[in-house]
Amino acid sequence: MGDIGEDYPRAIVNKEMCRMDNCTDALILNQAYSSHIMSPIQSVLLVPSAGGEIRGVAALDSVVTGYAQPVQTYARYWHGSTFLMRFLLFGIGRYANIRLLFYYTTSLLLLFLLFLSWKQSLFNLSVALTLSFILLKGYVLQFSIQFFPVLTLATVGAILAITYRNHPQRLQTTLYILGSLTAFFDLLTVPLLTLGIPLLT
Repeated sequence: MGDIGEDYPRAIVNKEMCRMDNCTDALILNQAYSSHIMSPIQSVLLVPSAGGEIRGVAALDSVVTGYAQPVQTYARYWHGSTFLMRFLLFGIGRYANIRLLFYYTTSLLLLFLLFLSWKQSLFNLSVALTLSFILLKGYVLQFSIQFFPVLTLATVGAILAITYRNHPQRLQTTLYILGSLTAFFDLLTVPLLTLGIPLLT
């Protein structure tokens, strides 16, 4: 896990608006790594991490290298991201490989969304989605532990919105499920994505 880099590096384009949030990724990895500190129930509910005054990548490095630090809890959100990372760290291990998995998964989903909207003769939607994603630097989200679940949910939601556009009841159920999953993965940061993008499509 030593390949996480600095707290706020720039991604792909060397501009301020393309900064990645490795600090939050490090916190989520720290929480996944520190889950053994408490009992399984406390670990899930309280989401412990080690670090005390130290934050971000520095805290994660000290945890991984075995330096014992005070434990703090952050029970408000990122439960789902921490839960997901425990499995990915066990199965894949390296942070760089997990990032590649995120990138390929979201890229395939976005391409499928564009293909589906084009196939359904929603040409304006295809163009608008593509331009918006490029202009808003959406590719930065593809590498982030914090944003990957929400971007994935938003894209899957948009795919289902196109699929169920003539079935309002299924659409309502889909939005309800998306909202529930968003609250589990990312309660406060960008929940509007998983509602806004499917509604727009």
